[in-house]
Amino acid sequence: MAEKRQLLDADEQCNASRRRCLSTENASVGGAATIPLPEAPFARIPFASEAGAEVGKNWKPTASNVIITTYSKTGTTWLQQIAHQLRCAAALREAGKVLPLSGAMGFSEITEVVPWIAFASDCDQDLDAVQIQEILGDRYSLRPRLFKAHQRMAAINRGCRYITTIRDPLGTAVSYYNFYVAKGIVSADTQVSDWILKWAKEGTWHGSPWPFYVDAFKCLNTPGILVVCFEFLKTHLKSHVQVIADFMGLGNVLCMEEDCNTVVHLSSLDFMSKHDDQFDDHFLTDKQTETGRYGKCIMPRAAKVIAAGQTHAATVKDVDASARKLLEDCWTEHVHPQTGCKSYADMQVAVREAWGIDEKAA
Repeated sequence: MAEKRQLLDADEQCNASRRRCLSTENASVGGAATIPLPEAPFARIPFASEAGAEVGKNWKPTASNVIITTYSKTGTTWLQQIAHQLRCAAALREAGKVLPLSGAMGFSEITEVVPWIAFASDCDQDLDAVQIQEILGDRYSLRPRLFKAHQRMAAINRGCRYITTIRDPLGTAVSYYNFYVAKGIVSADTQVSDWILKWAKEGTWHGSPWPFYVDAFKCLNTPGILVVCFEFLKTHLKSHVQVIADFMGLGNVLCMEEDCNTVVHLSSLDFMSKHDDQFDDHFLTDKQTETGRYGKCIMPRAAKVIAAGQTHAATVKDVDASARKLLEDCWTEHVHPQTGCKSYADMQVAVREAWGIDEKAA
């Protein structure tokens, strides 16, 4: 009981401290962030058509929009679900209704309601349109408008607000490998360590992960940019949901305790894995097939939410010493000189301090 109480206290401390930290920067919610980085090239995913990617690259968001922009496999889909369910709860509250435990799941796949910027044109989605969903039999206009991207902060469309993430490089690499195996992009015969040896140096279509860590660190205390640590999202989910609600400008609309508890349930691994076909990219697959607009091939579908106990192609235990050493060396070469963080653990400390998470309890 004492240990459980300590974790609850840490969660409450994280929420109170971070919400105080955000109160000034969000005094006028909707104000666009000023990204403190020189612009970098927009990375084109090869599954998007050249013309469609160009539309995404040139799109200008409005100040109140929120873009979830991350390196792949660092919590993107999870944050899409959290943010979308929060704004649905807010829309219902404004109508005098309450988000049920079954959630606002009236979408075929999450990208239908949280467009991926680079694919929107290929999928006949208007990036400037009002975002609407049917919930409990009625149609609601949702705010803020949400978008997904896999661009580093220096390359993302400027002029709005942003949520970005960091995750342990080893965990990111293994998750990415498993995802590519599931999509058929990487053969299951390829050893995870061999794949990591190449990925650590070259990355995938959006490059190596190292600039993403540097950008996130440099944006850590920037108003209008929320940097989320994947591991802390797992250990302090409720407090993160509450902070994200405030960041989205929904804190004064929601019944924070009740609605955030509901969203915690809706963003749990158990709930999302039971609805895994709503988080598998099939909206992109189907729409690109329908429109005939795509890049080197149509985006293949693959489950992104894997329930505990389900089989993975590999786990972190399968990664050999040479691959682990290379990840450490790449961090030392590419991240440490620009951030002062000698390791990922050091960067976690910086995020922990920004969020007000108690180090020992976390």
